[in-house]
Amino acid sequence: QKYYNTYCEHCGHKEEATKFDVFKNRIFYISLSLIIICTFLFLIIITTIGPNNLISMLVTEDLTSQLSNDNDYFRDIALQYTTFDGYDSFGFTEDLVEHLPRIRYVDNGEKQIISPKDVLQKGGDCKSQSIFLVSLMKSTGYSAYIDCNIKYRHCVTKIPYQNQHIQQQQYMVVDLTGDRISIYNNSVDHWEND
Repeated sequence: QKYYNTYCEHCGHKEEATKFDVFKNRIFYISLSLIIICTFLFLIIITTIGPNNLISMLVTEDLTSQLSNDNDYFRDIALQYTTFDGYDSFGFTEDLVEHLPRIRYVDNGEKQIISPKDVLQKGGDCKSQSIFLVSLMKSTGYSAYIDCNIKYRHCVTKIPYQNQHIQQQQYMVVDLTGDRISIYNNSVDHWEND
């Protein structure tokens, strides 16, 4: 084993350290530096977007993972309840929501999600109904997203405007729990305008 001379930081006396001791100290200081950097970055993120928005983003991401991949099943349901033959996502969504049977509101609790396939029969809360509508929209080729806000303890479906021929900077917010459809410009936060 090779020894290295080191000096005590407190009193200055000479000490011998092995190569492993030196390596261990370097790893400790590198780890400590990384922890400080990560903490600093986390604080910057929290102060920039706010704790409620961060939690809302995490909840939305978790709910997005619950989406069904059974596109054929949801496409059949969507086409059963709509006769819209246009190209834009707003017209399709309005027609679909108008013809969907009223979905019973059931409080699932904060953690429990009803499977999107069971929502029509069993009902569901805002999370389950949003997952259901996003599954319907995506199965028919339209973009749709779950949008949750922890401050208001509510989730809705957000649908960007899509049309082959026209570009608009708008999105639609659908709340199946209240049969509510609203349209906003992309620059507007719908949570702050309702």
